[in-house]
Amino acid sequence: MRSFLILIATGLFGTWWITSCAHVLPSSGPEKRKETSVEAYGESQTYTEELTGDIIGILESVELAEEAEKSVPLEEQFDIPVALNEKVQFFINYFTGKGRSIFSRWLQRSTQYMDLMKSILRENGLPEDLVYMALIESGFNPHAYSRARAAGPWQFMKATARRYGLRVDFWVDERRDPIKSTIAAAKYLKDLYETFGHWFLAAAGYNAGERRVLRAMRVTGNRDFWYLARTRYLKRETREYVPKLIAAALIAKNPEKYGFKIDPLPPFEFDVVNVEGVVDLAVVSRVCGIRFKQIRRLNPALRRWFTPPDVKVYPLRVPKGKGESCQRALKRVPRKKWVQFKKHRLRRGDTLWELALKYRTSVREIMRLNGLRNPRRIRPGMTIVLPVRKDARPRRIYLGRGRKLYVTTKAPGRKAVFYKVRPGDTLWDISNRFGVSIRDLKRWNRIPRRNLLRPNDTLVIFLRTDREG
Repeated sequence: MRSFLILIATGLFGTWWITSCAHVLPSSGPEKRKETSVEAYGESQTYTEELTGDIIGILESVELAEEAEKSVPLEEQFDIPVALNEKVQFFINYFTGKGRSIFSRWLQRSTQYMDLMKSILRENGLPEDLVYMALIESGFNPHAYSRARAAGPWQFMKATARRYGLRVDFWVDERRDPIKSTIAAAKYLKDLYETFGHWFLAAAGYNAGERRVLRAMRVTGNRDFWYLARTRYLKRETREYVPKLIAAALIAKNPEKYGFKIDPLPPFEFDVVNVEGVVDLAVVSRVCGIRFKQIRRLNPALRRWFTPPDVKVYPLRVPKGKGESCQRALKRVPRKKWVQFKKHRLRRGDTLWELALKYRTSVREIMRLNGLRNPRRIRPGMTIVLPVRKDARPRRIYLGRGRKLYVTTKAPGRKAVFYKVRPGDTLWDISNRFGVSIRDLKRWNRIPRRNLLRPNDTLVIFLRTDREG
């Protein structure tokens, strides 16, 4: 192989030399010949040095390639296609250079989940090396959340997550669960491979959505990812996704080769305690002698400080070896002490907004915990359960003089009337009272997001002159 390339390089050098000689031939007169010859000679010397360097570079690359051939071929190291090109090399240089500290944290975190996820992919008949998609998607961070609102180690969007069986709601977000999200990712990747027939295209479809990749294939009439990556039909993020995946896999397979020293973290192992009903995670921590952070780490899908109230039996994870003792310990605790929410008896003038503000929660949380569909369907004497612990103390809030929300005080053919918002008022109530539309109220006033009004806020309402009085 080396001899063959030397022969080619020699031939190229000979061709260049003949071309150079032809270049220095005089066009007219002895003086012109002399001047051109001197200039050409200088250029020829430079070109010779450059070409010699190129030939040496070629020979060095050949030697490296021969050394690589002596080691295990890439095809035998990976169970997904791998290509080496300048795009892949760019990301290898980035991960080992400017992005080294971030990539080092990713590699360390991967030691918790890598083996677990590989086994799930293997059980679903998929290549194990697809696990490196989670490396570039989130760095194996269960709590990763993107600007596009994708979440979890596999960065699922809500719609896709629900399509593949993940629960995403107020209480639970299973996109953050490393086991359930990997099972869903395996199903999704299997469907993508059946659609495209190649893992490069399947990975691109995972990043951009299958419809975008199918459209690029249809418009160009080409099924090669590297060709599609040179067109404008794929976004830059998708064009770089596959090279980034290959580069990350190459480094993660052999981190020592690239200068990474990784201290492995404890693997993601646990026992399951079947909890019947709602339980405060702090109670589990205290009764079972487990650190609260450990419970949160093993149950990243839980969005609240208690298990979901709409599930009869919830499989709560605890550290390995603690399952049986924790189950017995919980049985000794009276059920009424498993979770103790704050209860509030409504008085005249109370609003869910004001309660949420006092207890640092939200109107939505209060409504969901109490099964309320309409915040106006509350009345004095009702008992509202607040999603805070029983011993939570309300903070003092000062509504002050309220805000002036109106934009203008003039409107052709109408008279301005100022209205001070009362506790419990809504835009719907005010619009009905004055016979105007909610749309007009918003147009006349700077209504905050989610139509949130506070007591003592001042609105302007423009009434027709025939409606005065």
